[in-house]
Amino acid sequence: METLKKKEKAADILWKILLCVFAFLLAAVIVACVMETQDGLPVASMALYPLAGLLIVLVIALAGVRAEKFLKKYEKYLLPLFFLVYTVAMVRFTLHSRGIPQNDQELLILGAKYMAGLSDEMNWSYFGRWNHNIMPMIFLSIVFRIAAFFHMEDGYYLALVLNYIQVLAVLYCVYRLGYRYSGHGVVSAWLSMGMTAIFIPIWGHTQALYTDAFSFGFGIIAFYLWLHSYEKKEGKKAIFCRITAGLIWAVGFEIKATAVIPLIAVILYLAFFESGKVLLKNLLCLLPPLLLIAAVCSVYIRTLPSNDYADSWGVPPIGYFVGVGLEGNGSFDSESEYFRGVTGIGGMDEKKKFSNAFIREHLDRFLDPDHMIAKARVNFATGVMRADDFMMEAEHNGFLYNCISYQGAYGGTYRLYVTSYWYMLLEWIVIGCVLCALRRRKNRGKEDVSVFVPIVSVCGIMLYVMIFEANNRQLYNHIPMIFCSAGIGIWFLVDVIERRLQKRSAMNRQRNEGTKEYL
Repeated sequence: METLKKKEKAADILWKILLCVFAFLLAAVIVACVMETQDGLPVASMALYPLAGLLIVLVIALAGVRAEKFLKKYEKYLLPLFFLVYTVAMVRFTLHSRGIPQNDQELLILGAKYMAGLSDEMNWSYFGRWNHNIMPMIFLSIVFRIAAFFHMEDGYYLALVLNYIQVLAVLYCVYRLGYRYSGHGVVSAWLSMGMTAIFIPIWGHTQALYTDAFSFGFGIIAFYLWLHSYEKKEGKKAIFCRITAGLIWAVGFEIKATAVIPLIAVILYLAFFESGKVLLKNLLCLLPPLLLIAAVCSVYIRTLPSNDYADSWGVPPIGYFVGVGLEGNGSFDSESEYFRGVTGIGGMDEKKKFSNAFIREHLDRFLDPDHMIAKARVNFATGVMRADDFMMEAEHNGFLYNCISYQGAYGGTYRLYVTSYWYMLLEWIVIGCVLCALRRRKNRGKEDVSVFVPIVSVCGIMLYVMIFEANNRQLYNHIPMIFCSAGIGIWFLVDVIERRLQKRSAMNRQRNEGTKEYL
C-alpha cells in the first residue's frame, strides 16, 4: 500500500509537469495561429472573438447554476426531448444537403458497392496504395449488404443512420462525463453536451460516408464503457464491459487508427496511478481483441487483389505519412520531392529504403521552428475540420452546404464563427490544464481518470498530427474528447470563482458581525 502511495505521488508530479508543458505548448500554438490565420480571417477577430466566447460561456455556466434544481427535477423529460429535437434537426439538414461523393470518399463507396455485389466497378490500385482504407471499405460493404437484404434502394441511408447513432451516443457520453467535472453536475453535463451539439462541422462529416464519420464515436464510447468497468472494479459485468470496450477500440482502430489514442491514455493512467495487478487485469481484457482483430484483418488484406498493386502503387504505411509531414508545411503535396520520389519507385522494399533515407535526411525539420509553426497552422489554425472535403458539391444547396462549402453563400460567416469557436475551445483546454496543475486534491496523488484520459487523448492526437502528415481533418474523431477537455477548463474555473465568492462572502459576514459586537 505504501509503495502504491509513493507511486501515485511520483505520478502526480509527472502529471503536473505534463499539464504545464501541454498548456504552454498549446498556448504558443494558439498565438502562432492567431498571428497568421487561414481562410483570410482577420487577425483582430481571431484574437477578440474567442475571448468574448470565453466570457459568454463563463456567464452561461454561472447563470446555469441557478437553474440546477429545475434541470435535476425535469432531467428525465428534458434529455429525451433534447435528443428528439436534435435528431430531427440533424436529419433535416444532413439529408437536404447530401454531398456528392468525390475523391477518396467516391472510391471508398465504389469499392464497398463492388464488395457488396452491387457494382462491377472497382479500383484495386487505389486500395493498393491506400490500404488503410480497405477495412473501412469492407465495413461499408457490410452495411450495403444489410441494406440490400432489406430491399433498401440506397444503402447510403442505412450508413447515415449508423452515423446518427454514433453522434447521439457521443453526445450522451459527453453528457455523462460532464457530470464528473463539477459539483453542479447536471449543469456541467448540459453545457458540455450543448456546446458539442452546436459544432456544425459534426453535421458536415455525419452526412458523409468516410472514415472520419465512421470512427467519430469509437474512442469516447469505448472509454465511457471502460470507465463503468473501472469503477465496478470486479465481477462479471466489469469484465464484460472491459472486453466490449476492447472490441470497440479494436474495430475503431481498423476504421481509423487514431481512434485507439484514448486506449493508450487509459493504459497510461493505469500505469501511473494503479498497481501492476490492476494494470494487468485491464490489459488482459483490452488488448487481446485489438491484437486478434488486427492480425485477422492484416491476413485478410493480403488476400485481396489490391495486394498485387503494392509494389507498383503502394507506399510505406507509416514512413509515407512521416515523410509527407517533413516537407513544406507538412500537408499533402502531389508535386513535392518526397511524394514524387516514393511513388515513382517500383518495389515496396525500394520505396521503404527511399522513405527511410528521406526521413533520416530531414529529421532536423522537427527542430526547425519555421517548419513546425507552419505545420501547426495547417493543423490548428482553422476549426472547419475539413468537412468541406465532403461538400464540394451537394444534391441540394441547403443551409449546411451554404455554410461548409467554399462556394456556399454563408462560407465567410461560417468560417469566422467555427474558427473562433475552435480557438475558444483550445483556450478552455489551456485554462483547464493550468487549473488542474494548480489544484490540491484531498486524495493526494490520484487524478480522476475522467480528467486524465480526455486531456491526454487531446495531447495525443495533437502530437500525432505534428509528427505525421499535417491535416486538420485528423482531429475530427477526437472532437468528443476536445469538448470534454474544454468542459474541464470551464468548470474548474467556475469552481475557483465560486470558492473566491464564498470566501469573500464569509469575510464580509465576519466583518459585519464584528462591527455589530463593537457597537
